[in-house]
Amino acid sequence: MINVAVVILSMNFRLGHSLAVQSGTELRLDASESELPDFSDYVQTFGRSYQQGTEEYNQWHAVFKQNMRLIQSQNSLPSRIWSAAVNHLTDRTDEELKQLLGWRRAEKMRAGMSLLSGGAQALPEPPEEVDWTHLKMSSEVPDQGGCGSCWAVATVSMLQGRYEVHMNGTRTFSAQQLVNCVPNPKECGGSGGCTGATVELAMDYIQKKGLQDSDAVSYEGKDGDCPAAMSMKTSSPVFLGVREDTGADFGLRRWQTLPENKLQPLMLAVTEGPVAVSVAADAWFHYGRGIFDGCGQDGVINHAVTLFGYGKDSKTNKKFWSVRNSWGHTWGENGFIRLLRRDNAEEEAYCGTDNDPSAGVACRPYPKSVRICGSCGILYDSVAASLGQTI
Repeated sequence: MINVAVVILSMNFRLGHSLAVQSGTELRLDASESELPDFSDYVQTFGRSYQQGTEEYNQWHAVFKQNMRLIQSQNSLPSRIWSAAVNHLTDRTDEELKQLLGWRRAEKMRAGMSLLSGGAQALPEPPEEVDWTHLKMSSEVPDQGGCGSCWAVATVSMLQGRYEVHMNGTRTFSAQQLVNCVPNPKECGGSGGCTGATVELAMDYIQKKGLQDSDAVSYEGKDGDCPAAMSMKTSSPVFLGVREDTGADFGLRRWQTLPENKLQPLMLAVTEGPVAVSVAADAWFHYGRGIFDGCGQDGVINHAVTLFGYGKDSKTNKKFWSVRNSWGHTWGENGFIRLLRRDNAEEEAYCGTDNDPSAGVACRPYPKSVRICGSCGILYDSVAASLGQTI
């Protein structure tokens, strides 16, 4: 019999339901359908407001049972290297889950000369493992709620980690300011804010307008108005390449989009701190623990997350990417997921097609398809920023 224990940790998730938390509570999932966790226990554990016997209760109970079957199916595989788990998303509809996938890709923007472009000069060999989970900010797992702001959250997570690495201190950055103020003039899969944007657009904005800390503009998980002083009009010369370099106020020297679908530049970039990466995350919702191998070669790039390193699991001898998500502590391995990482040449050659770019990738005019490589398309689009003390 296979058991999955889910320890309920502190959380502040908001997605159309009233939530509360009971710390230290466990739900258990058994392989036998007759022994699935009781929905009434789930409702109590996660502080849902559903009342038994009502239409609302029956509606979410049906969604819960459907998701439980997916979890049970994964955990019944004898050769699996990851386990699914009950979490705060188990009673979510497909439509609600899609709200968590807010990454949209604008046209490629590169600020400054990339040192990782893989040109004529050979790149050094990356180390065997990199791990930034010891950073103080690592455990502060964000929860984007029902807003498709993963692109903003991934941007500030990358900056926060690199600030701690290179500036000898800690600082927060406001994801809400990005949600409110970053323009998306080419309708890259959305109109900006909670409907989607990209890390490149966020970094372009930050370089010109700077970024407040999270206390100054706190996260609300919804679209808000942009104050005139923080606004960057789409008609501004900023889109013609004029640089104000306001980001230098907190030590931002440059940022770059890494070479598309290339392994070595990404591995080298993360040696200098966390990196914002894009992924196909449709299959992630029920991830519990282990090394996730549930992505095929084809997929839709629809989510932005933060890469904290890579390594090799001593028990399974499997290589992995260490990624922090933005769905709170109760999801995955305390907010993290380990993605299967193949041997170098094999990972870069693990390529497929995103046949629905307009759903999460493209700008007008929308292409019919794009090529994506790496586990869950992790090599497709990545952004790294360089921070340092003013000399």
